[in-house]
Amino acid sequence: MTANNQSKRLMSLAITAVVLMTGLSTRMWFLQAVKSEENEEIVVAVRTRTIRLLPERGRIIDAKGRVIADNKRILTATIDREVIKDPEDRLEMFRRLSGPLQMPVETLFKRYEDKRFGPLEALPLKEDISEEVALFLRERSEDYPGMYVREEWKRNYPYGAIGSHVIGYMGAISEKNLAYYRSIDYDPNERVGGYGLEQSYEQILRGTPGYVRYEVNAQGKLLRLIERVEPIIGNDLELSLDITIQQFAEQALETQLVLRRRVEAGNIRLEDGTIDPLFPDPVLYKAPAGSVVLMNHDTGQVIAMASYPRFDSRWFNAGITKEKFAEIFPQTEDPDLSILVNRAVSGRYNLGSSFKPFIAYAALNTGQLPGGSSYTYVDNGTYTLESIPKARCQDGVKCVFRNAVCRSTGAPCRYGPVAVDDALAVSSDSFFYKIGEQILTERGYKPILEEQVRLFGFGSPTNIDLPYEYAGTIPSKALKKRMADIGAISEESGRAYYVGDQILFSIGQGLLS
Repeated sequence: MTANNQSKRLMSLAITAVVLMTGLSTRMWFLQAVKSEENEEIVVAVRTRTIRLLPERGRIIDAKGRVIADNKRILTATIDREVIKDPEDRLEMFRRLSGPLQMPVETLFKRYEDKRFGPLEALPLKEDISEEVALFLRERSEDYPGMYVREEWKRNYPYGAIGSHVIGYMGAISEKNLAYYRSIDYDPNERVGGYGLEQSYEQILRGTPGYVRYEVNAQGKLLRLIERVEPIIGNDLELSLDITIQQFAEQALETQLVLRRRVEAGNIRLEDGTIDPLFPDPVLYKAPAGSVVLMNHDTGQVIAMASYPRFDSRWFNAGITKEKFAEIFPQTEDPDLSILVNRAVSGRYNLGSSFKPFIAYAALNTGQLPGGSSYTYVDNGTYTLESIPKARCQDGVKCVFRNAVCRSTGAPCRYGPVAVDDALAVSSDSFFYKIGEQILTERGYKPILEEQVRLFGFGSPTNIDLPYEYAGTIPSKALKKRMADIGAISEESGRAYYVGDQILFSIGQGLLS
């Protein structure tokens, strides 16, 4: 009985051993054959660190070969986040780095918590450190594990504020655009074009990043170089803009605006042309802002483009906080005070009398004027709408429109008989009031005037290679309704397109921009 029990126990132990060995062998086979590649990747990831090498950005060059945007080599002190993952290790490391980097510990912690820098990316602690500080950190890698100095490029604008609205500036990637730039393989710490040509040609100017891969120990110390792939420099951008003419244009614009603010614009007048008794004294021109564009008439290339008020592209180089940004570029409801607006491409203006030649063309091209260019209209200083019954005019509908006031008489200017060329020479508003009303009312209220001026590109973008271009607006039934729906025009103006809207359109005013 005892011998049988002993045999059974030995048999049970043998079976258990076989089962255990089979399970162990299966697990070993699984780890070696199935999981080996994955485990190898984990080991490699633990033992190596890859540092992205940002490329030197392409230069921006003017029409005469002068460099108006280039780069300065800088050194950035960066740390591996894994090394400072533990709060105590982080505090200790920041205390050590505070002296060499000349940064308070609190500032280093703010840098660590800044959401602009991704949690999986190396953390840049300070940009543009000196060669001496870089050498100090490199020689003491055991005291500062996980620290490395990265070579980067800082944008430089040799001509300062000249051409800033065209050239643009470089800035940090905003939280709003972070997902987009990540999707096209940008490092969250990169600086990108934030305006102007720097923004429009961002991916052409940027170049292709490289990388360097190191073997590291458990403490994050770099042991040896494994691989280095050099970055590819960005493409240069050659412009039609001439920086010398650009400088002259900006100076001329600013000078003229200053002079205009010293000139009397005249008196504020009522509808009948008489001086408003509440404002008896002449007023000065405001002239707070403006723009200048100089083009080659053969090619359409822009030689100079100035906008005022202006800014300096260099303001953004060192990084700019939200508070500082708000101080330099205060939010305002007055578009004339906005600085970060290139008025040459984004401004909205009534064209005024400069638009009258296109109205004259529309009238001649559609056969609206009897006798063509010899058609004559007698300008008595005012124009009374012919399509509105007198009874409605007496009920408050505006039916009388006047010319500009002549300073010599203090009354609307009277030009007498004027043909097309005369009307353009003296800028007779009444002549064009007549044309505007006739084209609308005698053609069944069809949008003929709108269609004619669109032939010249009005109301369409030029597709200039600058961001935020405003296409402009051409008065129409649809436009007026849309502007009324969004509250852009007053309730008194109504939603329908009236003859009065056409009248203002014909002298470059009203809804035209």
